[in-house]
Parts: sequence; structure tokens; C-alpha cells
Amino acid sequence: MAHRLANETSPYLLQHADNPVDWYPWGEEAFRAARDQDKPILLSVGYSACHWCHVMAHESFEDAQIAAQLNEGFVCVKVDREERPDVDQLYQAALGLMGETGGWPLTLFLTPELEPFFGGTYFPRHPRDGLPGLSQVLAAVRESFLQRRSDADFTGKWVRERLAASLARDLAKGGEPPTREEVIRAGEQIAAEVDTEHGGLGRGAKFPMVSALLALLRAHRRGAEPQVLERARLTLDRMAAGALYDQLGGGFHRYSVDAEWSVPHFEKMLYDNAQLVGLYTEAWQLTRLPEYARVVSETIAWLERALGAPGGAFCASLDADSEGTEGKFYLWTRAELDQLLPPERAALVAEHFGISVDGNFEPGLSVPRCVVRAEELAKRHRRPRDEIEQELAEARKVLFAAREERVPPGRDEKILAGWNGLAIGALARAARAFGHPEWAVLAKRAADFVLRELFEGGVLWRSFRDGVRRVEGRIEDYGALAEGLIELYMATFEPAYLESAAQLAEAALDLFWDEDAGGFLSAPEGEGLIAAVYALTDEAAPSGASSLSHALVRLTGLTSEPRFVEAAWKYLGNLREAMLADPTSFGRLLCAADTWLDGAATAVIAGDIEQARPLLDELGRRYEPTLSVIWSAPSGPPPHPVRHTVAGKKPLDGAAGVYLCRNRTCQRPREDLSALDERP
Repeated sequence: MAHRLANETSPYLLQHADNPVDWYPWGEEAFRAARDQDKPILLSVGYSACHWCHVMAHESFEDAQIAAQLNEGFVCVKVDREERPDVDQLYQAALGLMGETGGWPLTLFLTPELEPFFGGTYFPRHPRDGLPGLSQVLAAVRESFLQRRSDADFTGKWVRERLAASLARDLAKGGEPPTREEVIRAGEQIAAEVDTEHGGLGRGAKFPMVSALLALLRAHRRGAEPQVLERARLTLDRMAAGALYDQLGGGFHRYSVDAEWSVPHFEKMLYDNAQLVGLYTEAWQLTRLPEYARVVSETIAWLERALGAPGGAFCASLDADSEGTEGKFYLWTRAELDQLLPPERAALVAEHFGISVDGNFEPGLSVPRCVVRAEELAKRHRRPRDEIEQELAEARKVLFAAREERVPPGRDEKILAGWNGLAIGALARAARAFGHPEWAVLAKRAADFVLRELFEGGVLWRSFRDGVRRVEGRIEDYGALAEGLIELYMATFEPAYLESAAQLAEAALDLFWDEDAGGFLSAPEGEGLIAAVYALTDEAAPSGASSLSHALVRLTGLTSEPRFVEAAWKYLGNLREAMLADPTSFGRLLCAADTWLDGAATAVIAGDIEQARPLLDELGRRYEPTLSVIWSAPSGPPPHPVRHTVAGKKPLDGAAGVYLCRNRTCQRPREDLSALDERP
């Protein structure tokens, strides 16, 4: 039966449009139905690429008996957590207060007043592995709601009362931003959590946790103990060599279900890959390791090929499943290698990637990972390393071409402003670092699309698909897009991008800053949530408040706008204790604090482009993560956003002048970059 979800644009919601369940999208129509019928709400939150969301849908939401139970006893609401991260954040926190571990699919039962009283994540159709069957859960919840309504109301109110404190737990008013020593100590605390054998944070399932790894690089730059960089590099090396990284097609899967990066959860997300391009770019600037450059290049090629949308923006994700099976697109048998490659080369590739008759993923099936490196293969087989590398490269091309003939994973076609902001920033930074202007062109195309289709009248929209935009932007959209546009300005020196970044920052301060709490809301006020939701900790993507704070610090140096200075200083001071108590959860905000410590450093390069180009190219290659860059042409009016910063700055006789400014005070001009070595 086609129902209300057929009118949505979210691929996740549309996947459920023909369910026998009478789904509502999140909104007043559903809430009114629950109140009028006095029924509990079943809230189901997931996303298009989620494997277990698909499993629960096929097992239960396509089942007529389960649908009958749901339609009779509940008002059923579907939410795409990628469209409404604020709703997801709120109710994941509620589930945690009820003593359960969150995740997706989120399955929560609410009173008609939207107060949660019971829930979990994935429930199987029938009981298994210690989990109750969904039919049992529905019967028990309905019986409890009808016969012991006061219990449901009591629990719902109890959770609601505690949500406000829980969601604002890290906010404190007053204080100074962290010091240099505290940024170093925070990095050393993060490093202490790294698995010293396999890299990554923790000892179980592992996510890339890019924000925390960036904080390690910043702490190293400040003078942290050598182990800080060593553990960052260990993690980067193991992620790139493991099955988390697609060894044939480039790009990273969402996470590894084991500690060794050998068994991935196969969905591929724009936000992960955008951040990882930025991380490996910064790591290359610091180390010059060619392996990191390869990962950046291959991942950008994958982004363009797999997620590039008509018009220039990037789509949200690729599914974990193809042909109804998780990971099928990426898996190989030993026999397939023998069919595609000559016998000796097939054996070499199998040894390199760990592809065996028994399989390394499931019986007979293997996911490629770099088990034996080329240099070790050369030693084992007593052959030149370059010869081995050439054979492996040729074999990868053959296997990739064969894989392209398979049924690909589904693609979530929606375009999200914030995720595109992450991609724009990463592409622009990589373009500067590696001298690839074509990557800046990719960033420009994405930025132009988002600004044209999703930013109008000072309002940013979050989601776009098939010519329709949905959901006003959340703070993560404003923050990540502002950051991305700042990076793009430095790759192109087109003032319009910096103007848009400043407009986004101004609008975000008006929309999201809560003066009473001393923090940033995740969503604009008036969204009908039962508690204020604050953007605080980094998850798989950086917190919107952290991204916005970093943008504000950089805009401080670029534009000299006093409002940006005040807002950045205040938030970094309010979150200081939280950053130091739990640095792993505040990696991106620590990067903002580190940029603040350098005085929002800005280098103005004054001179014609021929004189300035060598300096600009060198700045792009260097690891200077706190530095913003302005190119000031010797003639014509200065671009509006930077007019105060570049005022009075002229070329030197016969050479470009380099003006280094910190805390809105500029040093005398020089002909080289030596001033950058004089750190505060």
C-alpha cells in the first residue's frame, strides 16, 4: 500500500513507502493522530545505507502480521536520521537514559506527548540470540500502555526531565580557551586510548574517529611526546592496509566490526570519506609518505566516480548491501582470481590480499586487505620490488574492471549541505597540498550547487533531491559548509566563497546560539522537540558546534569581524573543561582551540600572481593547519570580506610581500615564509 512516505524525497523513507505498515513521516500530522487516537508512537529511525535497517524492514515491516499489529496499536513514524540528526540525537540520548545502547535502527516507543518509555535498536522478527521477537515486543508494549498507562507516562516524564540535563551536560559558562600545554595533554590522553597493536581507538569494533586523529596531529605539532604521532601513524597505516579501505576501488567503509580492521561494515558514507581525504592530506603534509598521497588520490577518484551527482554536488552514501546480501559487491573467491588472472599472478594477488579458498570473511569468501606488502613479497619470491608492484597494479585494474560488471550497491541520492561542506573543504585542501587544481574544480562545482540550490535569503536548507529541498539546515550544515568554503577560498581566492562563509557564520550565530546555556543548539528553536538538543561531541562526523567554532576562529583572522572573535572565545572557554575531561569526544573543538592559540594566524601574500605563486604553492604543501591565507592583488579594490585585513599591505620591491598576522596584528613584510617558524 502506498502511503504518506510516497511524497517524501529521502531514499530511506521511500524504501518503506510500499510497506503494509501505515507509516507517517516525522511531523504534526503523526503527533495529532497519536493524540486523537490516544495511541503510543512507534518511532523507527535509520538511514538508507544501514544494513540492519534493511534486515528489520524485510523481516518485519514487510510482514503482514507485524504490520497489522503496528497499524492497530500504534502510530508509526519513520525518520531518516541523516535528514533529522537532531531527532536522532534526542532519542538516542533517551534510549541511553533507559539503560540501553543506541544505534540503528533505533526502535523507540513514545507516549502521544512524544515522551519515550521503552525502546531498543534492532528487534528480529522471531526471538533469537537473546533478543525478543518484535511481535512479542509490540504485544507487551501495547498491553502495558493500555493496562498500566500510568507507568508509561511516569517513565516518559522521568526521561524527559533528565534529557535536558543530559543533553547540556558539558556546557559551562565562563573560562578561558585551553592553553598550549592543555592541547598537548589532551592529545596525549587520546593517544593513550589507541590500540598499540592495530591502531584505532579502543579494542573492539573501530570507527575512523577522524576528529580525534586530527587532534593528535595538532598535539604533535605543539611538541607532544613522540608516541602521539607514532600512534596516529599506526592508525592511518592500519586503516589504509585493512579491509576498511577498498583496496580495489578506493574509499573507506564506515567501520570495522573487529579490532584488526579486517571485517568492515560495508556502507560507504560521504562524511567519512570527505574527512579521511582531509586527514590523510594533513598526515602527508606532515610526513610526506607516498602511501598517504595514494590514499588521497584514490579516495577522491572514488568520490567523483561513485558519489558525484549531476550538477556537481555529492550524494550521501552507498549501501552496505547489493543483491540483498551485505558486502556482496566487494567479496571474492579464490576461484575468481584464477579465472581472471594467470596462475602465478593469481597466487601473488591472493597472497597479497589474503584471499584464500577458505575465505577470510565467510566460508569461501574474502574481502581484500593488504596482508603481505610488496616489499615482503619481493623478499619471499626473490624478485625486484618494482616488478612486484607493477604486477599488483595491473592485477588491481583487472579485478576492478571485473567488479564493475557486478550489480552495484544502491546509492542514497540525497544531497546534504553539511556533508558536501566536508567534501568541499577536503578537496580544496588536497588541491592546495598536492598541486591538483582539478580537485579544486570538483570542490567549486559542489559549492556552487549547494549555494545555488540550498542557500537562499540567508537560510540554508539541509537536504536536496530531485529538485526538491527539505528540512532547514542544522548547525552541522552551517558549520561544515562555512569551513569548507573558507578552504575553497584559499584554493581559488574567489571572494564570493568567503562572503558566503561569513554569511553562514552570521546566520548560525543568530539561529543556534543559546546565551542562557552557553552553547549551540543542534536545530533552530521551534522544532517541536521535547528537550533542547545541543551540538557538543564529535561522533562519526564532527560536531556542528565544533565545525562552526573552527570557522569562526578562521574568519576572525580573515575578516577581523569582532562578533566572530567574541563568539569563538566564549564557546572555547565554556567547553574548556569538557575538552580536557574527554578529549576523544572533542577532537574537532580541540583543533579550533589550537587555531585560536596561534592567534587566528593569517598570511597575506601581496603581489601579482606570478610573484605570489611560489609562496602560495609552498604554503599549500606545508603542514600549517592553523594558518589562513589571503592573496592580495597589487591593483584594484580589495575583496570586501578581507578589506580590513589587507588594508595597507603592498608588494615589496620586485617581490611579493608576506605579512603574517596574529590576533589581528601584522608583522612587518618579508619576502619568504620564515615568520611561520616563529610560533607563539
